[in-house]
Amino acid sequence: MRSMSLYKQIKKEIVHQIESEALLPGDVLPTRTDLAERYNTAVATVDRALQDLVREGVVKAGSGRRTVVASPVISQTDSITVLCNWPREQTEVSADFLNPLFQGINQACMEFKLQVHYRTSNEAEIQLPDLPTHSGLLVIRPNYSDLPYLESILEAGKPVIAVPGILNDDRVPSLSSDNFMGIEQAVSFLVQLGHSKIGFCSLTATVPDHFERLQGYLSSMSKHNLELSPEWIKIVQEQRPERFSAHVTDWLEKDNLPTALISSDFLITLAVIRRLNFLNVRVPEDISLICFDDPPAAAHLDPALTAVRQNIPLLGYRAVEYLIKGNQDKSLPLTHRIPTELILRDSTSAPQ
Repeated sequence: MRSMSLYKQIKKEIVHQIESEALLPGDVLPTRTDLAERYNTAVATVDRALQDLVREGVVKAGSGRRTVVASPVISQTDSITVLCNWPREQTEVSADFLNPLFQGINQACMEFKLQVHYRTSNEAEIQLPDLPTHSGLLVIRPNYSDLPYLESILEAGKPVIAVPGILNDDRVPSLSSDNFMGIEQAVSFLVQLGHSKIGFCSLTATVPDHFERLQGYLSSMSKHNLELSPEWIKIVQEQRPERFSAHVTDWLEKDNLPTALISSDFLITLAVIRRLNFLNVRVPEDISLICFDDPPAAAHLDPALTAVRQNIPLLGYRAVEYLIKGNQDKSLPLTHRIPTELILRDSTSAPQ
């Protein structure tokens, strides 16, 4: 407990010296050994305090083993333009995702004193007028085909970030939930229950986060030495949620079912449930079901859905944070992932 209190005390006093301007940007802090002697503690305790301050951007490593006070990151951005390039039908039924995402975006804009402008487009490709002066662009779930447009915005000197979805581009920053981790959590849990016949249903693979979930499923199945059956894998090429059910109408046969299914989206999960009901297949007695996404409704279905939960407000918050700091702080990774959590409910059980 003593080392913990000293660790916090060291941090607090260094921050106080910086805030009171006793230490200015570029000033060199005392050595780790000097600080350890000053506080009569181990060097490891000092290291812990300094490592936290480095992560928080308060100090940074200088030449040799010196630690210096960091210059404050001054954002060239005073407003954020948020572009949602989804069909109107999809936007209208996606409040469970968009509302918490916007909540996180708004919270960050309040803290960083930024104006936020929301724009929508129903075009197949991104269409956007000139951005306001000193405005960054936050694009919600772009497709891979949108990369040329996003790169052109960067070339014009405007900061851009894509969320959610890692675009795997060496220029466009992007942020997402850890889709690989979420699918691995789902597959591993089903394997622990005794399942080996696991199917998968996903939306279009041109959307980065859904493509990663498909990749995560294939990788996890291979990791657990499980056989892939093409008839148990369904990729829906559709943006209009009201048509999801039509795409799974002839998918799955009652006499040839997997013992478990993972669905990569809540709305496509509802279409899968409708198909299972038509086949008189019971969840979880005949087939276990896991959904990637955990809107409030997931807990109120019968049975309640086991789900991979994303921290959607944090996605929005981090996207704004990265957007305004990315151009100044080159140490920030080009891509960033936020961990997921597997929420266990009634839609999964051991295979019967």
